[in-house]
Amino acid sequence: MVLATPAPGDQLLEGYGDPSTAPSEDLRKLQRVITGYHSVIKDVSRFPIGGNADLTAALTGQNANREVFISAGNPIIRDGLLTDRWGSPLIVHPEAWRQLELRSAGPDRVPYNDDDLILRPDGSLDATRE
Repeated sequence: MVLATPAPGDQLLEGYGDPSTAPSEDLRKLQRVITGYHSVIKDVSRFPIGGNADLTAALTGQNANREVFISAGNPIIRDGLLTDRWGSPLIVHPEAWRQLELRSAGPDRVPYNDDDLILRPDGSLDATRE
């Protein structure tokens, strides 16, 4: 039996959702994967990222280079979407060219309320949310 080699992003996402770490660390890990994606994939015009489904597809190999950054079987992916530690789909909001805001609905799993975690493209975290 041959074991599949983990994708680079799989290694960066190790510990994602670990209850001994802050939930914001999950978003930071994913942001590192996205940064790697943008440094390798130069032509994003054929596969624009408009939200979670597009980002998930791009990171799992549906991009101009057919480069896999996260294995399709990675536990962060459920039903074709990137999820937070509570199992809710992440909200991916493109702000500008190669700039994505990541939002977790938080432990109550209800988006756009006071327990959401928001990681901005510049790496800053909405400090009132953790």
